[in-house]
Amino acid sequence: MLDRNRLDRVLTNLNQIGLDQMIISDPLAIKWLTGRRFYAGERFLGLYIAKDREPVLLLNALFQFDEDLGVRKLLHKDTDDIIPFIQSVVDPRRKLGGDKILT
Repeated sequence: MLDRNRLDRVLTNLNQIGLDQMIISDPLAIKWLTGRRFYAGERFLGLYIAKDREPVLLLNALFQFDEDLGVRKLLHKDTDDIIPFIQSVVDPRRKLGGDKILT
């Protein structure tokens, strides 16, 4: 389940460096925030977070699950173009950060 205290800490840190939103793609960081470990291999996995917006887990449909993590899940397929998929949740008017894993 999404740890709101940890999420608030990350959002506070983002605010301090001038960012309003972020995509986290490091599976260990996602586990730290949600309590669940994902093994996506080479497939895209991301957790979108932003102040004043609902967190969204961007996940390949091959790895879907029923467990409620306290985040909205948005599924994509291997054949989907990942850029429009990400753009569907990102606010284009706000600065976006990405973690060190995001390429």
